[in-house]
Amino acid sequence: MNDSDITGLGLSSSSLVSIKSQRRGVGSSVETCKMAELQMLLEEEIPAGKRALVESYQNLTRVADYCENNYVEAQDKRKALEETKAYTTQSLASVAYQINTLANNVLQLLDIQASQLRRMESSINHISQVYSLWDCRNHAIQGGSGHLAVACEI
Repeated sequence: MNDSDITGLGLSSSSLVSIKSQRRGVGSSVETCKMAELQMLLEEEIPAGKRALVESYQNLTRVADYCENNYVEAQDKRKALEETKAYTTQSLASVAYQINTLANNVLQLLDIQASQLRRMESSINHISQVYSLWDCRNHAIQGGSGHLAVACEI
């Protein structure tokens, strides 16, 4: 749009610049922070959580093998059983913590993406409204006031 189009919508160039700068001022620092957080989640946190779960799987296999061998070879079966219980409890608690951490990171990722989609939807709606006003103005100029009532229903 040129200045006459903006003026035809009832906005001056300076008010449009002011609106744009206000929208960028607060939103851009938040947006930059969210983008950095999103990048960190995608490139670091979530892959690290997945690696930790794979390592836990491998560790659980070794713990299970150790506990089985320890129980078979142990003179004191009760002591071997208690040791197995302790290892099992510790290992499962560790895996549960890792799953919880990874799940929280995925939820945070989805929240950020949902927020980005809401902002994009808002921007698209804004562009649509501005276009509708511009189109309404053109219809009014070209077709007279009779077309204005039909074309300008928003």
